[in-house]
Amino acid sequence: MVPEIGALLGAKYRVLAKLGEGGMGTVYRAENELTGKQVAIKWMHPHLAATPDAAERLLREARASSKLSHPNVVDVYDVVRDDQTLFLVMELLQGETLREYLRNNPNPKLSEFIGLLMGAMAGVAAAHERGVIHRDLKPENVLVLRGKSDDGQTADIVKVCDFGVAQLSPL
Repeated sequence: MVPEIGALLGAKYRVLAKLGEGGMGTVYRAENELTGKQVAIKWMHPHLAATPDAAERLLREARASSKLSHPNVVDVYDVVRDDQTLFLVMELLQGETLREYLRNNPNPKLSEFIGLLMGAMAGVAAAHERGVIHRDLKPENVLVLRGKSDDGQTADIVKVCDFGVAQLSPL
């Protein structure tokens, strides 16, 4: 089963739009009908959700992300599992991957590029402090968002995502 636009998932998440698709699943924009908050749903392909290894990978991502609360790491709010599939409910982010950013901005200023890397490394460092080793850090797993700094200037905000192959060590 693949959710259609307008479908209600997990008894409270209304699917609004498809945002993208990858090998493991599809990401949708959805709204929590109880709170009105818009979220991203990472929906695992049903044939993979039935596979213990693939399902464990998505659950590992949820566990790893739930150990973290940092401005440079995507927030995972919820996990929903039923007979049909498994999906994560995550922070809705509007931006582009670091790969797309560099493709669209082929010659960034050195200070700008270092700022992006420092944001990503701050997220990775926070993960390491909590016993989470990402193990798949690449430009596709770093999101660049346009935002405002404390002084009102436009600034890039970086978020590390996709902790699906993370190693969790007890602290």
